[in-house]
Amino acid sequence: PEKNLKISCMRMKHPGGSMAYRFDENGKCFIFATDAEFTADYLETFTPAQNAFFSGSDLLVIDSQYTLDEAFKKFDWGHTSYTMAINCAMKWKTSRLVLTHHEPAYYDEKLFTIKTNAVEHRNAMDEHVPEIIMAREGLSLKI
Repeated sequence: PEKNLKISCMRMKHPGGSMAYRFDENGKCFIFATDAEFTADYLETFTPAQNAFFSGSDLLVIDSQYTLDEAFKKFDWGHTSYTMAINCAMKWKTSRLVLTHHEPAYYDEKLFTIKTNAVEHRNAMDEHVPEIIMAREGLSLKI
């Protein structure tokens, strides 16, 4: 079958700069957006083109380094809370969300709690998508 891969990129909010990447091929979309600080204020500045960049992905891998409390304490450090990552994925109608860029000080039990809380946050908004996945070493996903 013919492959029609299109790669797009967009600058993100992060000290020193960073990029998000969008890969579209044969009706499927994968977006990689780590080292980015997504906040409600930042999202309000998005143009229609920026929202379109993130909209409708089959798989979104997004920065979710902090809890919401930590994100407030570490404002302008260039990283996102898992709560905001879920809000973004729902706003952009993402099918599957991979939470990544875990805080290095976290231990496995903390990451398990974050995954549980992330699912509860999504469910509290009467949503059942996106599917929430925690990034881990060796993880492989098909789109």
